[in-house]
Amino acid sequence: MKIVSQFLIIAGFTFIGDSITALFKLPIPGSIIGLCLLFAALQFKLIKVSSVEMVGTWLKNNLAFFFVPVTVGIMIYFDVLQATWVEFVIILIISTLVTYVVSAYTATRVQGDK
Repeated sequence: MKIVSQFLIIAGFTFIGDSITALFKLPIPGSIIGLCLLFAALQFKLIKVSSVEMVGTWLKNNLAFFFVPVTVGIMIYFDVLQATWVEFVIILIISTLVTYVVSAYTATRVQGDK
């Protein structure tokens, strides 16, 4: 029962985020807004980490499983990918490198402030 209540807390924040996005017609996905709200609730101690830790850990450990539907959905556009695979690979490499550099810079700056 504890797992269900923890999942409902996370799902509730996702629902609130989706509602805010729909209500204000924001270009930001509701799940991101919900995640930010959950983060704020955890930071301001409105919710204890132990209230979502078990389900959060399970979701993190099984994250790859959630990419399967997206990967299968991409196969609908296999002909497009086949025609533009070189450009696709170049974009993947560049975006990965940019992500690494920005993450390293951010981590260095955050650690330097402490």
